[in-house]
Amino acid sequence: MDLPFLHSRQGEDPIVMEAEYSAAVSRVYKAWTDPEDICQWFGAGEGGPETAIIDLREGGIWEFTFPIKEGLTHQLRGEYTQVEENKLLRFTWVHRQIHEDGSQEESIASMVTVNFQKTDTGSLIRLKHEGIRQKGSRENVGSGWSMSFGKIRPLVE
Repeated sequence: MDLPFLHSRQGEDPIVMEAEYSAAVSRVYKAWTDPEDICQWFGAGEGGPETAIIDLREGGIWEFTFPIKEGLTHQLRGEYTQVEENKLLRFTWVHRQIHEDGSQEESIASMVTVNFQKTDTGSLIRLKHEGIRQKGSRENVGSGWSMSFGKIRPLVE
């Protein structure tokens, strides 16, 4: 699979992504912090989350819920540990699967750091996702990030 934004070996820890956009840093940052924008670009495949909740402050919670697929609801959620407007987002990441019977499974929390940098032509975004324990999960998350990075472009440019 072609992963154009991946800057680390697929399946290794940490996952490192990088992308340049011909858009102002403030616009790209908004794409990462506005629930309506998130629902347009975040996630692998065609669609995005059904809902996105963002409490954008240190200690604030974020939660994205995806449509039910094969009897499972997938949620991604975490807590912001650093928020510097137009510069940095750092947050924990937990993947929760909710079964039709209400039972749940959760991953152990990992950490995501996103740096936003102004360039001569727009913005450079660097993401580091670390602490995902299983190689297969890292491969899936890396693929998802790469697809998401591609889906941001038409939204911000």
